[in-house]
Amino acid sequence: MPAADHDKPYAMRLYLWNASICESLYLPLQTAEVCVRNAIHYTLIRRYGQDWNTNHAFTNLLLKKYQEELFRTTADEKEVRGAAYTVDHVVGGMSFGFWVNLLTHSFRHHLWQQGMRRSFPHIPQGIEREDAYAKVNQLRVFRNKVAHHYAIFDRRPLAEHQNAMEIIGWCSPSAVHVVRQLSNPRRVVQKPKRWPTL
Repeated sequence: MPAADHDKPYAMRLYLWNASICESLYLPLQTAEVCVRNAIHYTLIRRYGQDWNTNHAFTNLLLKKYQEELFRTTADEKEVRGAAYTVDHVVGGMSFGFWVNLLTHSFRHHLWQQGMRRSFPHIPQGIEREDAYAKVNQLRVFRNKVAHHYAIFDRRPLAEHQNAMEIIGWCSPSAVHVVRQLSNPRRVVQKPKRWPTL
């Protein structure tokens, strides 16, 4: 309503336009998140073995809330999947915050300096751990705004989209190509603000 100067029909148009922008960002944000968690997962396997999620050398490094989340997710996935259970199910069940936390300063010796950079095979040379953390955490914050239906039309959505595409590119240039073919946030953002007509 404030953005529409309290014009209710205009506010509804902005709301629907915002929803369309969020929809156009879903695939890039989803792909970037999956790329990040898979890259870190590969690092954990190399460092702590296939069952890293139950390796105390790793789990003892975690903050209590992330320990609890990991133990709970592992137990839940084992119960639901039964004999089909693998650690891959745990990877998909963990919050994005868990993965972002593994890029923080606390894990620089245990993960980043132990080869995490190799898990992002196309990351530019100038990007260090703190840069990667900042960009991935920015992705997390924006992704949460989209997921919780915040107004993001005035929150630089195209810059956030570019950030997501850069992160995808760290892992897979071919994934960047596919996402570009399937989503076009710029086209949606550049529609007139009074779109759609009600």
